[in-house]
Order: sequence, then structure tokens, then C-alpha cells
Amino acid sequence: MIPIAYSQISMPFFYWAKVWSQLVDDKDKSMAWQALELPNTFESISEEYWSIFHIGMPVPSVSLLLHAFLGLDGANSREDWMRVANHFGLKMAEHRLTPDHLASACEIFAIAVDRNEKMLIRELSQRYLLPYCNKAESKLMTLSPSLAELPKLFREDILQLLEISQADDS
Repeated sequence: MIPIAYSQISMPFFYWAKVWSQLVDDKDKSMAWQALELPNTFESISEEYWSIFHIGMPVPSVSLLLHAFLGLDGANSREDWMRVANHFGLKMAEHRLTPDHLASACEIFAIAVDRNEKMLIRELSQRYLLPYCNKAESKLMTLSPSLAELPKLFREDILQLLEISQADDS
């Protein structure tokens, strides 16, 4: 994605994008980890994190590809996210993740937040992000209880945003 200036309310989703991305180095990932006030330090769980979310044979234990983890059609899922990215006029960078990768989705979601696209925020939350959080937390409870905090805290940020969005409608 092309870099943009994030507002205070969308900044957590920018940081979440760094947490979920395999294209971000450990130093930047650690900075995002601290900014989100996630438990432990990234350094203390990095090996477990990388093995569960990014490395796995034949696939990671908890995929960051939304369609794969949620059992959705990949083409439709990628098309949904690309349509939203196109709506915002986003251009993909040279090194990129698929649009339905959780890191890309977080960046697109942050832009929806910045642009106060309430319908998109609700739809993307309900269709993709909250189901991902629920399934990932459940799976991680058996694989790695310490990492189960990640989708739980990510869900809390989404729900807090949805509450703010609903309060603005009142």
C-alpha cells in the first residue's frame, strides 16, 4: 500500500498491520507491539509467533489469509478487498501482500476509518475481521494461550471502533 497519514483513531489498525505482516522486520514489529501495548515483548515470543502465523508445513497453523482461515472463496474475498482499495484509490506497492491478507486488510480498514466510511467499517468487521478474531482466538487457546491474546485484543480494538461509530450516529 502507499503510505498515508493515519489519524489517532485509525492508528491502532496501522500498528496491527505491522504486527500481522511478514514484510515488516522484527524491529518495526516490536515497535508496533509496544504501541498496541500487547502482552510480553515481541522479542520474547517472536519464534512462536513466526512459527504459528507465518511458517508451517504445508500451511501456518493460524493463516493470516482471511479466505483460507475462514474457509471462504479466495477470489471473492480478494475481490472484496480490492474493490474497497480501489474505492479509496489505493495503489499496491512493489512488495505487497494479497489484499485479503490480514495485514493488508488492516491498512485498508484504517483508511476506511480515516474516511469515516461507517458502512464499510461495519461490513468488513462483520464479514471478515470479527470472524477471524473469534476463530483465531479459539484455535490459539489450544496452540499457544499467550498468543491467543492477539486476536482477543484485535477484536477489542474493532469493537471499540464500532461503538464509537455507533455513538456518532446517535
